[in-house]
Amino acid sequence: MKDEQIKTIVEAILNETILDDWYFYLLLFLVSLLGALFGSFVKSFGAEKGKYIAIESSLDTIKQQVSTTTKVTEQIKKDIELNVWREKDREMLKREKLEQYFSFILISKEAFHAEMENKLLKQENDYDEQAYNKADMLQALYLPELSSEHNEYRKAVIVYRDWLAVGMMEMQGRLQNGEKNVTPSPEHMAKYSEIVQGFNPSLIAISDKAKQVAIQINI
Repeated sequence: MKDEQIKTIVEAILNETILDDWYFYLLLFLVSLLGALFGSFVKSFGAEKGKYIAIESSLDTIKQQVSTTTKVTEQIKKDIELNVWREKDREMLKREKLEQYFSFILISKEAFHAEMENKLLKQENDYDEQAYNKADMLQALYLPELSSEHNEYRKAVIVYRDWLAVGMMEMQGRLQNGEKNVTPSPEHMAKYSEIVQGFNPSLIAISDKAKQVAIQINI
């Protein structure tokens, strides 16, 4: 409806020129009906538009959540793969160090005997002077599980070294008194058998514990 028509109707109502005309009432009804329909349409359109906006917003939120979840999932997957790789690498390293440690322990026992023969009996054996120190370092750095057993071996080493030092001091004293080609006294050497046997319990304990650690690594 044009503005001029609306203006004419309004003027007619104000001038009461068409109050007795049934056409006027019909026209008034139609105008009211159109207004109601238009208002309902606007209201419905606004509601539907709001729904679409809400759905679109929800979809955007879901997309962002899916994207974030995907990124987090990928990162977790990478972290797990990295941790698995690191764990395998640590297991390989630990297995290698365990083998080295046990080898140096056995070598050190033989080295102690060779050392005794060289320093007390004037022999010329070749041996690894650092075998025990290497084993001690490997245990401290890589094998805390063997700390108790290794400590018992350490005690046996201390007993041996004390005994060796006493024998060397005894020989040095006799040399200073003018003796030649001195050797340890029979009484001192008689203790050597007990010194050697002192290594055995700790060696057995180390061997048993090393086997347990190896089994755990290989599981």
